[in-house]
Order: sequence, then structure tokens, then C-alpha cells
Amino acid sequence: MSTVRLLVLGVVRLHGSAHGYGIHRELMSWRVDTWTAVKPPSIYHTVKRLNAEGLLHDSGSQDSPRGPARVQYRLSEAGEAEFFRLLEAALVSPDIEDLGAGIAFMQALPRDRVRVLLTRQRQIAEQIEAELDEMI
Repeated sequence: MSTVRLLVLGVVRLHGSAHGYGIHRELMSWRVDTWTAVKPPSIYHTVKRLNAEGLLHDSGSQDSPRGPARVQYRLSEAGEAEFFRLLEAALVSPDIEDLGAGIAFMQALPRDRVRVLLTRQRQIAEQIEAELDEMI
């Protein structure tokens, strides 16, 4: 599971379209650098990679008063599907970064589905706790 992939796809989905700097600015406003290992270079790299994989697509350029025009990205159909796949994986993940990213976008899912996924996440966490207790 890639936390940064979910975060980038989620921000683009949330805004409808976004450019790399806009994605970076949005994520930094959430202070993701304090609760994940996501750093600015990984955000830009992920945008380029998702575009190359066809999960994002160029939807034109936006003029910038401070330099060259910025490429706007939108989710492709495959990007939308990948967002939901990553979101569901994040909500059952015992990894706190993944879970945090999932919680950031859980409103994209129906409430009943979120309840099922978080119940499964709790079961996984309890299983890990039991296994750790056995190791002691």
C-alpha cells in the first residue's frame, strides 16, 4: 500500500483537478509530513508516475503568475478505481500512516462500507496484538 499514492489521488479527486504544486500545498496544509513519511519530492514524483501509469491525465494548463504554466491533472477511470482500491486497503491496514490516509478520505465511501472495513481493521489489530503477546 502506498500512502502517497492514495493521498495524491484523493486530493485530485477531492478538487476535481489539481496541479503538482496545488497537491503539495493541500497536503502540507494537512500537515501530512507530521503523520506520514510523505515529503514534497515524493508528492511530485508520484504525480508524474500516476500520470505515466494512466491513473491521472493532463487536463490542460493553468497560467501561473510566478513562472511557467502548471499542468492540471484529473483522475482517469483507472485512477478512480485505484483510489477506491487504495482507500479500502488503507482502512483495514494496521499501518498508522495508511490508516490515517484512509481516514482522510473515508467520506468517499458509504457509511456501512466504512463500518465493515474499520471493524476488519480492528480485528486485524487484535490479531497482531495476540501474536505479539504469544511472542512475549
